[in-house]
Amino acid sequence: MDFSTQGGVWVPCAGSVTPWQTHLGSEEWPVDAKFFNDQTVFDRKKGDSHGAVIEQLRYFDYYDGASNATVTKTKAMELGFYPYQYGYPWETVVSKDFTEKTTKLYVHGRQSYEMAYVMPDSKTVYHTDDGTNCVFTMLKLKKEKDLKEGTLFCMKMTQTSPPGQDAITFTADVNWIEMPTPTHAEVEAAIKTTTFPDLFDSESCNADFKCSTAGFISINVGTGCECLKVKAGKEKLASVFEKRRYAAYLGCTAELYRWEGITYDPDSKKAYTALSNVGLGMLGDDGKTPSLGLDPNDQGGPNHIKMKANSCGCVMEMDIDADMKVTKVRMLVCGKKSSAENPKKMGRFTDACDVNNIANPDNVAFIPGAKQVPPASPPL
Repeated sequence: MDFSTQGGVWVPCAGSVTPWQTHLGSEEWPVDAKFFNDQTVFDRKKGDSHGAVIEQLRYFDYYDGASNATVTKTKAMELGFYPYQYGYPWETVVSKDFTEKTTKLYVHGRQSYEMAYVMPDSKTVYHTDDGTNCVFTMLKLKKEKDLKEGTLFCMKMTQTSPPGQDAITFTADVNWIEMPTPTHAEVEAAIKTTTFPDLFDSESCNADFKCSTAGFISINVGTGCECLKVKAGKEKLASVFEKRRYAAYLGCTAELYRWEGITYDPDSKKAYTALSNVGLGMLGDDGKTPSLGLDPNDQGGPNHIKMKANSCGCVMEMDIDADMKVTKVRMLVCGKKSSAENPKKMGRFTDACDVNNIANPDNVAFIPGAKQVPPASPPL
């Protein structure tokens, strides 16, 4: 696959096959552009994000294997590294002569993609987001099979199950909030000229995790409480370049943790998606901040989801309507901690989860016809 005109590829994750038989890939864990903007020098010793930037510079023929390697932000951009180049799904079309054309799909927005998945209508695309305080989004294509143009929507969950109960009891209604969406060309033209401060004004949150200045909205997308105000005229680019932040800014649910793949059963009209770990922003008030009763990942923004932790993960079932939109969600099955007195060990790992149940599901796939009753055996 040739990504040479698109800055290379960043942390490829799960892929899917479109209904028209092209490959739909994904880029996971892109560097936070706000973090990138705040740095002067990237130092490998300071942590993953610093090291990730330095490693990606190898794509631009910059090599320094020293453990104390550093590079300035100015030098990184001179070499060709821009944070808004990464964090997208891509489509690869393979021709009959086995040549390929790969295109990053900018209007889908930038996030930590686990998977992008096209529904059978060839017009609806779902995006799962793997990380902390993640969002769930949908793109409605302007034309069937044209993944380059469409309108983004983000999901708002309204929990219908009692708060603070076991994860398996979780249920919620789903509404979709439309996000202002630019064209592919508009995004492509702005990738190398746009920085985080071009999109948002920001200020620190108050002690109560609210904002001091009118017009600012508090959010938390896994980087702690932030108070943001989108700059006039930058709404479309903010919804793509800072998709998680802008979805949270609009009031969508940004509390999901370790959201993995998604699949669909056309017979039951239900989708299935994996959460490899139920925790952090998905939890109810657990007293970690006694004065306010908020988990650190619920400090800022609304607290839409409140359930008990399940470190063994769950598979969620989703109802799909005639327009291919998710309307309701519920947990289908969850893992549970091992009750064995002496859990089995394999090297340095221990079976912390019950081996007779699921454990930390990472992606799901549906086998057509698996629920069908087999035909009766013919008489002998």
